[in-house]
Amino acid sequence: MSLPKTQRKKLYSIKNRLIISVISLALFAILIALGISYLAARHEIKEVYDARLGQTAKQLLLTIPMRQSQLVKQQKLFNQWMQQLETRLHHDHDMESRLGHPYELKELIQYYRDGKMFWNTHNSFGSVTHLISHPGYGYFKIKGQKWRYFQYFAPEMNGHKDMIVVAESESVRSDIMGKLAMASGFPLLIIIPLLAIIMVVLINRQFRPLVELRQAIGDLDIQQLTPVNISELTLELEPLVNTLNRLLHQLDEAWQRERRFTRTAAHELKTPLAILRINAENALSSKNEEQLKEDLERILSGIERSDRLIHQLLILARVESLKPSDQKFGEIELNSLLQNVIAQLVPLALQNDQEIGLDGEPMVKIQGDELLLELLFSNLVDNAIRYSGKQSHIGVNLTVQTQQIHIDVCDDGAPIRDETRERIFENFYRENPEKGDGAGLGMAICQDIVAIHAGSVTLLPYSGVNCFRVSFPRHTSV
Repeated sequence: MSLPKTQRKKLYSIKNRLIISVISLALFAILIALGISYLAARHEIKEVYDARLGQTAKQLLLTIPMRQSQLVKQQKLFNQWMQQLETRLHHDHDMESRLGHPYELKELIQYYRDGKMFWNTHNSFGSVTHLISHPGYGYFKIKGQKWRYFQYFAPEMNGHKDMIVVAESESVRSDIMGKLAMASGFPLLIIIPLLAIIMVVLINRQFRPLVELRQAIGDLDIQQLTPVNISELTLELEPLVNTLNRLLHQLDEAWQRERRFTRTAAHELKTPLAILRINAENALSSKNEEQLKEDLERILSGIERSDRLIHQLLILARVESLKPSDQKFGEIELNSLLQNVIAQLVPLALQNDQEIGLDGEPMVKIQGDELLLELLFSNLVDNAIRYSGKQSHIGVNLTVQTQQIHIDVCDDGAPIRDETRERIFENFYRENPEKGDGAGLGMAICQDIVAIHAGSVTLLPYSGVNCFRVSFPRHTSV
């Protein structure tokens, strides 16, 4: 019975959660890797561009002429080049041309001699002599823009102190980093969806055995509990499938026992009830007191037999459903247990003028269920008393061998027929229904109890006595 919707927890899909988790983890790992790559590239670009600034400053100092007139002439020529480059880029909007690259407009070179500026690549920028106390690398701002600079003092030559400042707008580096990030990130925009699709396909493929298991379980029917078979059995599913098949086997056995119990109970109870009905009808129509008494005795006998049958059916159903793992075995001293069983049945033997005795080794112990073992030996001794005849001798012998423990229940009654020997452990089989009030279940119950204790029960070949032997493995003894 399913719970109301208000009481049920919201179900979720393991597969969907796994897909989302894997894709999220992959995306996170890619973004982390991209971030680390970006920071590493940024550091390397800074190193390379800083090295270029330093190298440019030193190379310029080596090429700058000593005469002032030549410096002025070079300044005018450089200004003319830069104006041509700026005009060309302004009209044509080309990123580059034969006159140069637009990044040149974002570079600044200032040359100072004896504290006076002689060369400035950007006339709109004033002197940056305030940097004189900060040689080497640093930053400054001009017109709201951040610049990276390198300031270098040349060795004093011809009595002059030369200094050069080479700077570059940070926007150049930012532009390059943006393009680098775009170049690295754009392929990922294509790879991530493809990766997600591949992961979905692969995870669905790996979940195929689970889907097959679900379908196999859904196809099960109580009338046909066949084992579950999976074409692609995995290491994770194998224990589950084996456990499930074991449970299905046990359930099928329980179902078969229930059906067998129902059929046999209906079959076996039908005849006694019919006989009881006939005897009751005869008693009602009887006009003879002696006949009435005889009919009532038959009714009482039928009730007793039906009661015994029902009792044995219940015992058989309980014993058949038990397994060794279901039992809480304890230490049982066999000689003492057999004495108690015989003591309970002695009055029945005395009514038939029978002799019953026990011969066995003392202090022989096994691990077992005391109630079931008492039922086992009670059935064997009770059968010997009921079917061996009056004035018979019944003996119970306990012997211990190297590998096994034997308990023999023997009687010197009439030999058991060959046909009976072959069928004696079948349910509801009775050699002589007219003798005794048995239901034909006693020996079947004995066989099941012995099986629970990992033993065996057999009818030994006739050698002057009828003898049932119960054997237990020696390793179970204490």
